Amino acid sequence: WYGAGAASRISRLQSGVGLHLVVGLTALAFQLVADTAVGFGLRGMVLGDQLAYFSTPAGAVYAASLVLFALMPALRRLRVA
Repeated sequence: WYGAGAASRISRLQSGVGLHLVVGLTALAFQLVADTAVGFGLRGMVLGDQLAYFSTPAGAVYAASLVLFALMPALRRLRVA
């Protein structure tokens, strides 16, 4: 929550909710690329293993947190506006 607000202030992002949603989705894309790279490089997982993780209870919680992460800039903008 606080990071989304700080990022908007630092970047002087004053546009509507749609642009904030694009920012959140872009951040999610970068995060997923990094997560996949760590899975490949450090944990020796293949893509199928990483996707199978999302079918576990812990993976479902992680997926929900990723959705919230992507929506946070737009939600913050709605609250401030």
